[in-house]
Amino acid sequence: MTITEVSEKYKIPIALLQRYATEKTEAKGTDKKQRQADSYRFTENDIEQLSVRMTLQDIGFAEEEIEAYLRLRKDNENSAAACLIMLNKLRSRTLDMIHGKEKALERIDYLRYELQTQTKG
Repeated sequence: MTITEVSEKYKIPIALLQRYATEKTEAKGTDKKQRQADSYRFTENDIEQLSVRMTLQDIGFAEEEIEAYLRLRKDNENSAAACLIMLNKLRSRTLDMIHGKEKALERIDYLRYELQTQTKG
């Protein structure tokens, strides 16, 4: 599939597809790289890799974390354990953020309650 076909079918941003294709072509020179990236044919494996990359981006991994996670996935030995550690760390950070937002909501609700009781009283 071409870049345009993959982008339309799977809703993957063109910029991500171009970056991925450029990395895959490993050509010398910027113009040559761009031409090869534009004509790159995406396989099912490429689409699976891009899907994982987008999922990791959507759940909050930074670009460096995505690269590390994808490298670990390629390494069969101990990779599942290392990937799980990364996911557990992200989960913990996400929970911390959620708890912080819950506390903020409680404070907002308290302030709203105070204002409502003042206007009624």
